[in-house]
Amino acid sequence: MSSEDSANKKHDVSAQKVGELVDENKYFYNEDESIPAIELLFGSHIGNQVLEIGSGTGAIAHWLVQRGASVTAVEPEPVLAKKISLRFSSSDDIEVIIGGSVDAYRQLAESKKVFDTVIYLNVMEHIADDLGEFNKAKAVLKPGGKLLVYV
Repeated sequence: MSSEDSANKKHDVSAQKVGELVDENKYFYNEDESIPAIELLFGSHIGNQVLEIGSGTGAIAHWLVQRGASVTAVEPEPVLAKKISLRFSSSDDIEVIIGGSVDAYRQLAESKKVFDTVIYLNVMEHIADDLGEFNKAKAVLKPGGKLLVYV
């Protein structure tokens, strides 16, 4: 097993723990509280086609859609990804990819899908190889696209 695979496995385990807490205890970090800060810091840099890595419960994805964006939400924890899928089942503006970023970037490369913006909000602390991750993000950005990171 490569060090990248090992790191992804560790991330998947921690994401699974978060998903269990959300499912069992019916509460979670209120992502909605971070939206004003995200708007202030990144609002003018967000394009129409957005890839969000680590979408959690989908609060940021929802906010992005309200702004007019089309969002691909990547979430490694199946419980959280299912919540996002159910939350936006009637929306054509959100695609949910269940899996870690490595799997998501493979799928996106195969489909040749590109984005105006790639967003990592409170996710990088879970990624073992930051530079490798950013290079994968760069590969799916349109020319002039933005990589937005908030830790």
